[in-house]
Amino acid sequence: RSFAAGTCLLLLVLLAGCGRTKKETSKPQGQPSGENPSVVSAGADNAAAGDLEAVFFDVGKGDCILFSSGDSHVLLDTGYQETSDEIIAKLQDRDISSLDAMIITHYDKDHVGGAARIADEIPAEIIYLPDYEGEEEKCKDLLRLIRKEDLQAMRVSSRQEVKLGQAVIYIDPALVPFDEEKKNDNDASLLIEVFDGEDSWFLPGDIEEEAISRWLSSASREYDILKVP
Repeated sequence: RSFAAGTCLLLLVLLAGCGRTKKETSKPQGQPSGENPSVVSAGADNAAAGDLEAVFFDVGKGDCILFSSGDSHVLLDTGYQETSDEIIAKLQDRDISSLDAMIITHYDKDHVGGAARIADEIPAEIIYLPDYEGEEEKCKDLLRLIRKEDLQAMRVSSRQEVKLGQAVIYIDPALVPFDEEKKNDNDASLLIEVFDGEDSWFLPGDIEEEAISRWLSSASREYDILKVP
């Protein structure tokens, strides 16, 4: 009972948010950049194609989440390298041959591990990355693929917007800078907000105590769904 009460209290404390203004600029290609590309839009034709669907793929202790609306799709994190073929098969089972965007919240192997393999098989119009270069080998695999294939990618240093049918996904930069000595990849996670009509989501990667404290100190909204870091 004490664990359940503590968990409920934690959820109540965390269910606040950080609404901020949107920012747009031009699209870079080939090399991940700190500059901000224009909004990725599914277009007006897809706006009425259906409600937002979220699929949380089972990759074990890790994240791989698909957001879809009509023929538009965004993949949030990619699980492990070992689960990448299964994710590709599941995407193909859904007749998904390309992604509007791929978002990597941080460079731990349970979030970026499958990225290079998935991006090579199912290309994304743009890949959003944290604003640092991680030491994880699978991060390096993804960066090599981006350079080799001249893929459009960017390092998120300011708030980004991705339109997905009637839904909007916002990508906010990390609240805590990456520190090579601390190896604080979790706290350097990108923060993801999703708004679909009156429904709202907050998916803060794997942020830990420092980033959670900073976020709570500036929280100004509530969400319907929280992915607990």
